[in-house]
Order: sequence, then structure tokens, then C-alpha cells
Amino acid sequence: MVAFAAILPILVLSGCLRDSSKGEVLATYDGGGITEADFKTALDNLPDRVREVAVRQKKDYLDSLVTEKVLLQEAESRGIQHLADVQNLIRQARDRILVTKLLEDEVENGITVDDAAARSYYDTHKEEFTTPFRLRASHILLRSREEAESVLAELQAGGSFEELAKTLSLDPTASKGGDIGFFEKGQLIPEIEEAAFGLQKDELSGIIQSSFGFHILKVTGEAKPQVKEFDLVKDEIRERLLVEKKSAQFDDLVNRLKEKAGVELDEKALDGFVYGSASPEANEKP
Repeated sequence: MVAFAAILPILVLSGCLRDSSKGEVLATYDGGGITEADFKTALDNLPDRVREVAVRQKKDYLDSLVTEKVLLQEAESRGIQHLADVQNLIRQARDRILVTKLLEDEVENGITVDDAAARSYYDTHKEEFTTPFRLRASHILLRSREEAESVLAELQAGGSFEELAKTLSLDPTASKGGDIGFFEKGQLIPEIEEAAFGLQKDELSGIIQSSFGFHILKVTGEAKPQVKEFDLVKDEIRERLLVEKKSAQFDDLVNRLKEKAGVELDEKALDGFVYGSASPEANEKP
């Protein structure tokens, strides 16, 4: 009996004896161990992407859990948990956890937005899902007005805008024949935008001066405003309505609880509060 008692701790630590409900003991340390069930629980509590990495590098993750355990043991053996500042942090963490759980139960869980609600919002707010009128244009940027006048004359005589842009333009769009692409109001510098939205398709601008140099512009296309299809924005609408419903639920919960608790704010006392005062008496006027 004495001999068996002596070797029992060794058998437990080595995994020869185990709680079958928790699986094999994966790691041991003085005073404890980590079972398969413990390991699975730790993995379950990780965010999805982190969990994927932990599963692939399970030895490293298990080692990190053991490290945390031995550090915790050392901290507790030193009585760190009894320090006033640590107790304050523990109380703050406890409060946050309780509030988070309350909000999860009262605000997060059970609130949904179905397709019918999303469709109703879409039908009454189509202006929010309408793409604005856009233009497409190409431009040539030159150093001097004289160069710009020469290029403009060549264009008016039938020269290729794309080829002249490629060979003469100082702008990065030169490699694309000067093509800026589609744009809406508010996306280009004011001088270019004002000129562009005053041109017809395929019409050349005059010489436009900006802080970058001298520009020649040509409108090459336009896109009329279009309403996006419901299926393209359905998820966006549902998420927006979900946030609104949760916000309303939160406000309702807080207002009910404040009313129940008889909350009152003393604004006069608050006005007299000075942050950083040594004591309440420091706020008092002589």
C-alpha cells in the first residue's frame, strides 16, 4: 500500500491514469496538467484564423498554454493577485465580462433582418443605391503654354490624342494614351473637373492651367446614373438594418434600466469637478 501510494503521483503525471472524460494528458507541470479536453476548449475559444494556425502548430500552442500556466502559478505563489492595483484590474475585467454577456443576451442574440425588410428598405431608398453620373476622359499634361498650344493645334488638325499623349504627356496616364478612366464630381482637381463636365463626348477642351502644368482634355465616354440591383446590395442593407435594430435595442435597454435605477446627474457638482485635484476639498472655493 505504501509503495503504491508512492508511485501513484508518477502514474498520474505520466498519463498512465487519466480521467477518460477528458482524454489523454498532453502536458504536465508541478501541480497540474493539460488534457485533450482542456486543449480542445482552449482551441475552441480562439478566433477562426488564429485557431487554424494553432491547429497546424499544435506543439507550439500547447507549449504556450503550459507557459501561461507556470507563469500564473508563479504569480499566485508571490501573492500578486492580492495587490490593490491587480484587484482593481480584476474587478474591471469582471465588470466588462458581465456587461458584455448582458448585451449579448439582450441585444446581440435573436435580432435578425429578413429579406422582406431589406427589400422594403431598398424600394424606399433607391437613391442611396444609385451610381452617380460619371464621365470618362483622357488628358495630356505639358510643361508650357506654348507646348500646349502646339499640341492642341495638332489635335484640331486630326492628330491622334492617344499617340500624342503617349509621346508627350508628363502625366502617369501617358502610358494608357492619357486615359483617366471614369470619374464623378469631386474626384479630380477643380480645374479639370470643371472643364470636363462642360464638354460633350469626343469634344476637346481648350488649354487648362493648373498647379501641375498645362492640360488638354477630351471626354471619351459617360455613364448615366444607374440603380444597383437588389441582390447586389441586399447584404449591405441587412447589415445596416441589423446595426440600427441593435442600436435601438441597446438604447431601449439602457433607458429602461436608468429609469428603474432612478439615475440622476448632479450637473452643478460635475461643473465644479477638476480632474487631477489632490482631494475633493481642492475643488472647494475659499
